[in-house]
Amino acid sequence: MSTPHDAEPTWYKYVGITLALTSGLFIGSSFIFKKRGLLDTKAKHGELGDGHAYLKSPMWWTGMILMALGEVLNFVAYAFSPAILVTPLGAISVVISAILSEIFLKERLNFTGKVGCAQCIIGAIIIVLHAPESNGSDTIPEFFGYVMAPSFIMYAVLCGAGIAYLVYIIAPLHGETNPMVYITTCSLIGSFLVLSCQGLGSSLAYTFSHWNEDNQFLQWPIYPLIAFIALTVTAQIHFLNKALNTFSTAIVTPVYYVTFTTCTLISSAVLFRGFTVNDTVEGITLIMGFLAIVAGVALLFDYNDKMARRLLRLQARAEGDSEGAGLVMGSIGQSELDLDSMDSRFSMTKKADKAVVAPPLIKKSAGVEVVLEMENVDRSRTPSAAPLNPSSS
Repeated sequence: MSTPHDAEPTWYKYVGITLALTSGLFIGSSFIFKKRGLLDTKAKHGELGDGHAYLKSPMWWTGMILMALGEVLNFVAYAFSPAILVTPLGAISVVISAILSEIFLKERLNFTGKVGCAQCIIGAIIIVLHAPESNGSDTIPEFFGYVMAPSFIMYAVLCGAGIAYLVYIIAPLHGETNPMVYITTCSLIGSFLVLSCQGLGSSLAYTFSHWNEDNQFLQWPIYPLIAFIALTVTAQIHFLNKALNTFSTAIVTPVYYVTFTTCTLISSAVLFRGFTVNDTVEGITLIMGFLAIVAGVALLFDYNDKMARRLLRLQARAEGDSEGAGLVMGSIGQSELDLDSMDSRFSMTKKADKAVVAPPLIKKSAGVEVVLEMENVDRSRTPSAAPLNPSSS
């Protein structure tokens, strides 16, 4: 029989931190391996051959394995640490990718990018030092006890109504012109996905330590919870695709990170009835750490816009010169590959130029990575969508 939630040992917090940071290291490193594989494939086959030649690259598969390991570690981290700690640390993968790109791919970050990396690291340190230790629930009955509370049911109904309103009323009217429509929808869905993963992960950790006494797989609600996770993963990927296929990655990525993380923290606070911080000062410190990460992510992707303007100027100068235009298209194609090395915990896909077939890029959110292939999508609607390319300043 499931027992009430007991105070978890202090080492749980540090296990969660270690898992979250290791996850960021693996995922950030995976982009370097995948990009190296894509570049090697492009050099051998030209513009990535038939679009699937990268599947024969050991480097690319090494990157995918690292990414899968990172995702597993990220999921397990929710079993030991609260969402307020694990979710913001997702930005660390961006920093890892940026640093390793400069070391191994010789792609130089400008000053803005370096400041952005520093801010992400500082924000992560602040959150790690002041994050609460309690995880909220251990068992499936305890988790559903929180879920069935009137306050959370009311919150879930309001969010569900808001999602339906955005999808069926607002999206047909403004979905193509306002990025917040799909981003907000995806963030709300993702926040419930994170809570579900946290509840499932905690119950699995509890099961492994109480296998004979209180096996949570014998609790039937665990199976609807797993089905709900699968449903929300699918829905989140769908709406994130819509946002990224319609608007510039430079716009979607930082806005999505902030919106998704904010929705997750609010949902977690409602479900577990607040955060177990020691005092007001610690709570404010956590908020400041989160804002430092937000500012760092914004600075990293500000360089994206600068690169877009540079490529557009180069393209304008090359008009009328077929050879010059070819060089421009090569630069844009190379930039498509560069995005892969600067992706984040809630990863991105990028629109490809009409003349370029983009490599498979990664969409990621709420600890789930999905390989997608973007084919010959018109860039004309998003002139600022050139991906982050730290190879020039």
